[in-house]
Amino acid sequence: MEPCPCTATASWAEVPAGLNRQPLVVSDADGTLFEQEVIEELAFEAGTLQEVAAITAEAMNGRMDFAESLHRRVATLEGLDEEAFARVRARMRVSTGTNSLINRTHQAGGKFAVVSGGFVEVVDPIASGLGVDYVLANRLEVSGGVLTGKLASEVVGPNQKVWAIASWKASSTTPVVAIGDGANDIPMLSAANFGVAFCPKPALARVADTVMPWRNLGSVWGFIGNEMFSQTVH
Repeated sequence: MEPCPCTATASWAEVPAGLNRQPLVVSDADGTLFEQEVIEELAFEAGTLQEVAAITAEAMNGRMDFAESLHRRVATLEGLDEEAFARVRARMRVSTGTNSLINRTHQAGGKFAVVSGGFVEVVDPIASGLGVDYVLANRLEVSGGVLTGKLASEVVGPNQKVWAIASWKASSTTPVVAIGDGANDIPMLSAANFGVAFCPKPALARVADTVMPWRNLGSVWGFIGNEMFSQTVH
């Protein structure tokens, strides 16, 4: 497995008892389900990549409010043609092991969800093709075939991710495993029964149950598969 460009080291926590029953696995999209950031791919199309990447880094490391950072980044997309969505979807790379993790979750009778501060126009078609059960993401405003630089929906941020998890749970006892990579995923991982920091920024690594420093989502099943919950993991 190829290591990801992060400084975290592996850290295995004890898996909470009972997580072997039909889990709800919830994954962030940008930097987790996808190798890239959707907003940065759109910014490449708009010619604003350098500006957007700098804002993204501030938000992912917890140095800027997520909603503020999102509005600032979206504003740089004003005037971009909506055909850019298809071009970006064609370039998006799904993280290694994604299909394996989704399939194993379904085989265990569980559900797989994606929550994203990215955009439904790119995330939803790809997630649908992967067999994802639930998707929550932002929606961009389009007028006359071009982006207006504004959102057409309420900001999907850290608090909305937690709300989504609660609404998707099959019952109060459904175990939730959350996977993310940035500071905006802290509330989501904290609300889950088990939080996996996937090649994370330092702010997230400090609060996660497990830090996974390699880019293979399929490896996550080692912590939520039935065979792992009959013993303590170190």
